[in-house]
Amino acid sequence: MDRKFLVLVLVFFLVLGAFSTAVFYDQGKITRARASSQCEPVAEKSFLVSLPKEVPSGGSCEVNVFARCADESAAVGKQVTLGLSNGTTRPEQALTDESGKAAFAVTGQSLVSISAQVGNLILPQTVTCNFH
Repeated sequence: MDRKFLVLVLVFFLVLGAFSTAVFYDQGKITRARASSQCEPVAEKSFLVSLPKEVPSGGSCEVNVFARCADESAAVGKQVTLGLSNGTTRPEQALTDESGKAAFAVTGQSLVSISAQVGNLILPQTVTCNFH
């Protein structure tokens, strides 16, 4: 029985050593799996928000576009473009971040109606900023 125990202990340490070597001295030989967050945004889950709604003349309105997939996860790395009834936006285009958000600053005169396009998807929702 002592001989079996010694063999099991030896096997344990050999396996532990092989595992430790693989983990600590990997140097890129073992590939790591990561869940892919590549999905296409859908209009039903995506939306845009503008704050504040009332902006003094010469000020800017912050517009955030949130791109979401059918499972409500963030659509990462998607190109977003705003459509404005009048006014300008900075930046002209933006990519969504890890949370699916793209941020813009809008300036203009009077009432500006804002829509968004995420990739080829045009969001049905519009928001406004009122410059006075």
